[in-house]
Amino acid sequence: MPTLHVNILKGYTDEDKEHLTEALVSTVAGILNAPGDGVVVWLHESSPSEYRRGHHLRKIRVSAPIHPAEMVKKYLAAMEARNIEKAKSFLAPEFHMTFPGGVTFHTLEDLVNWSKTRYRFVKKTFHSTNTSYGAEFISVTCSGVLSGEWPNGEEFHGVRFIDQFQIKDGLLVEQSVWNDLELAMPKLLPT
Repeated sequence: MPTLHVNILKGYTDEDKEHLTEALVSTVAGILNAPGDGVVVWLHESSPSEYRRGHHLRKIRVSAPIHPAEMVKKYLAAMEARNIEKAKSFLAPEFHMTFPGGVTFHTLEDLVNWSKTRYRFVKKTFHSTNTSYGAEFISVTCSGVLSGEWPNGEEFHGVRFIDQFQIKDGLLVEQSVWNDLELAMPKLLPT
């Protein structure tokens, strides 16, 4: 049974500690092909005044950023509401998104203009969300179904989607989108 002992500074919220231990358990269980219940994580907390690196006490941030999966969901909710300014607050300057067929956008305004010819609105229902922590990026993959309204006013439901996001330094840098909208369109729209 793997046991991890992790030293952290006091001040993190219970939610921060839950996210940390969940990620550690998932990572170790995945690497060792072990059941999650077989991985033990113990957090040991110290006062910030007990932390020293080099010859000086250093102040460090003791609050964790928003959980990556929550950030993705907030970004997508802002996009559904067409709150472009709020959605932009989650994006790195180099952010880009790629849609089926290799269609790539670098601005949210270009995406919104392109989507006007495809649907009036779209909403996502999530079935799963997975977060992976890598050396360079944090990756969040979510999947589920789309519902909405085609340009002719007809509704659609149950269209599969997968979105994968790359996060670096707390901001979204890339979004890759896969969905079945193209397959659903001919069935519902007159040709």
